[in-house]
Amino acid sequence: MSGHLSPAVADASGGVLPQDPAAAGAPARRLCGTESPVLNGAARVGHSLRTLGIRGTAAEIADILSFHFHERQRPAPPGGRPDGKVPGPCSWLRDSGEWTVTELTATQRELAAFMARMRFPRFYYKGGRRVWYALWHQIGFALCDLTPASIVVDAGAGMGIWGRMARRQYGCTTWDLDCRYPPGLHGRRIGAAATAVGLPANSVSHVVCFCAFNCFEGQVDTAFLWEAFRLLLPGGKLVIVPLCVCDEHVNLFDPSLCAGSDLFDPGAHRTPWPGWGNRFGRWYSREAFQQRLIAAGPAFERTIVRVDHDMCLEGLAPVYYAALFVKPMESPAPEPQEAFAPPPSTVAWRLSQRQG
Repeated sequence: MSGHLSPAVADASGGVLPQDPAAAGAPARRLCGTESPVLNGAARVGHSLRTLGIRGTAAEIADILSFHFHERQRPAPPGGRPDGKVPGPCSWLRDSGEWTVTELTATQRELAAFMARMRFPRFYYKGGRRVWYALWHQIGFALCDLTPASIVVDAGAGMGIWGRMARRQYGCTTWDLDCRYPPGLHGRRIGAAATAVGLPANSVSHVVCFCAFNCFEGQVDTAFLWEAFRLLLPGGKLVIVPLCVCDEHVNLFDPSLCAGSDLFDPGAHRTPWPGWGNRFGRWYSREAFQQRLIAAGPAFERTIVRVDHDMCLEGLAPVYYAALFVKPMESPAPEPQEAFAPPPSTVAWRLSQRQG
């Protein structure tokens, strides 16, 4: 599977991502979208109104204003970097008996072509952050290999941007799942916890999760794998982007959002990051990966994808990892589950950055 995140890779379902000559030569600035906080803010309000309604949008705005107010009381470290030790590189990801490792390469030109073809929102964050999410979404499409017959659950969908692009370009069925939505099934949206989706077993071909899995607190990461395994058809794919792995088991947290110690993994290195915007984040060491996702998780066929790129933008890591877990064709029948469990009272995997 090694290669480029080129249109040829992302186009396995029938040619929906041809090379765009105009976008192919776009400079890096083209990738960043607008830098106007007013335009970005207005666009986010519009997306939120369509996704969460008036009441949900009002709660979002109040939450954001409260967050920024508290952040002004305490300046962040220089450069917005976390205090203490930052998660470093991952040296242990090699082929083993429990997973395989493959490599992909992304380039500015390919990403610009992808964003133009998929009509990636221009007013979607600013600077490097827009590129983060666009790159993660491009990786997701390349790994999913969607067709019009695909049925996809996007866990932690937020504004539902990935699902909207998937429906528009591939004609497939998508469900946007988020615990912030009203409980139950409403059109294409499911308001439920990631561990109790409520759809029937063996009912979807793909489960995707963008920048949410690393924020699952407690045992939710392991429980989510079991729920995805239950939902997937035999041969179905679970795609997680990014997969946060490094040489040390690290728990990042924003002190303004995380006041207690009950969120942290036993033995993990705790690293505060004032101004990060998430109350919890997990980076897996080899031991934590083995214990939490393999020994305690379902029997997926596991592939870890290393993605290198040539983009030099602030905040963009030089290497990203993604997980492609496939449900074996011969899998035991899952246990029945009651429909739609209520969302958790604490926001267990809330993403204050509100990505889609």
